[in-house]
Amino acid sequence: MDTGSISRLDLLPASAPALAPASAPVPEKAPAVTNVQAAPRTPSKTELKNSVDAINRFLEDTSEVHFSIDEDSGISVVKVIDTETKKVLQQFPSEQSLEIGKNLSTKGLLINSEA
Repeated sequence: MDTGSISRLDLLPASAPALAPASAPVPEKAPAVTNVQAAPRTPSKTELKNSVDAINRFLEDTSEVHFSIDEDSGISVVKVIDTETKKVLQQFPSEQSLEIGKNLSTKGLLINSEA
């Protein structure tokens, strides 16, 4: 088997990026950024609820999406709802995921022992 062409760069398509030879100098690192921004502020529960309510009012007439906040975990929940039947078609995160999270935080359990 002829393996001479394996390392030939001239066989690469013209649009492929050229590879630097092993002896090429390594570029210096960019200087460290000294302007560090503060971490984003976490909104209060009231601010978050007001924002969610405003989004729901905006989407009320034109969409089948409902935003809410899970009371137990404080996690944002998005539901896709059939406008005719009002049935929940999809929920993110799912009810099961929220329940698992609740069990992990309160009981340390991953599996529901009740069957």
